Amino acid sequence: MDTAVSDREVRDSPRGVTNSPYQSGDPRFGPQPPPGQYPPHPGFQPPTQPYGAPPPYGVAIPGGMYPPGPPFPPPRKKKRTGLWLLLGAVVGLVVFAVGGLGLHRLGDSIPPSTVVVSSDDVSVGECVQVEARQASLVVKRASCSGCGFRYVVASVSVGKEICGPEYAKFWFSSKYPSANGALCLAEVLHPGSCYYISAATEGLAIAETREIDCAKPVVIPGATNIRVNSKTAGKPTCPESQSEYFIPRPTPTGYCLTFLE
Repeated sequence: MDTAVSDREVRDSPRGVTNSPYQSGDPRFGPQPPPGQYPPHPGFQPPTQPYGAPPPYGVAIPGGMYPPGPPFPPPRKKKRTGLWLLLGAVVGLVVFAVGGLGLHRLGDSIPPSTVVVSSDDVSVGECVQVEARQASLVVKRASCSGCGFRYVVASVSVGKEICGPEYAKFWFSSKYPSANGALCLAEVLHPGSCYYISAATEGLAIAETREIDCAKPVVIPGATNIRVNSKTAGKPTCPESQSEYFIPRPTPTGYCLTFLE
């Protein structure tokens, strides 16, 4: 069988949509924020003061640069209105999908015991890694400990449930009887580690979030780079200069984060 992926296969594969703050037209975000405020990102709360007005929705920051000014100025009264991270969430509802054709084709090169081809293959609390291969996505079981970025399964469904703003959603192609259901996924982050979150809003974006060298943030248009300062069981209480990120399921987990320039 020809393994080349045609333009039609790529186009017809289910593709996801993220709620990037730099994309226009998503009614779940409401009107754009006034100048001097962050656009909303799903998942965690804002630091105490914006550090420069972001561009309006639909306009990327040129050259991968962040808005001018220091990332966190002197503290002011804490405001709980919505800086949400593009984390799979990491930025409303983050929705991703897998093209069943590519998944089944690529599964031949991966040990069958690790490949996830249906929501029946994993349980809540298990961890997975998502890889992009030949314009398709492959989900594999992974250890929840150790190095490297991974997701934890927050919920499993047979349909396309709404996961919530803190989660990425991954659904399996309905073209194949063996590929059923959907997964709501939460990021597994480690204190002291840094992560890159893609500004992409569809296709393979779920596979692009990764751990990075904290001294070498990724500088491309719209990129988000974060440092995880602390992790706690339950809702976090962060210093004024940091942002809160809370994931209720599968185990309530809170993070205090800062952005890298």
